[in-house]
Amino acid sequence: MTPEQQLRLWEDELALATQDLWTAERLDDRGGIAWNEERIRWAKIQINNLTDLDKHKKGA
Repeated sequence: MTPEQQLRLWEDELALATQDLWTAERLDDRGGIAWNEERIRWAKIQINNLTDLDKHKKGA
């Protein structure tokens, strides 16, 4: 899987987790809220890592 494909995957995961968080909040699902907040956190970390890696490769 290329870095571009990985980035798209994590961006999609971020979008899905955001939608799922909204649903969990509407349903007052505490477990769902915590899980989706973690999914969002992890997706953002992965996106930042891939973006930093790409910047590093272009700068080298």
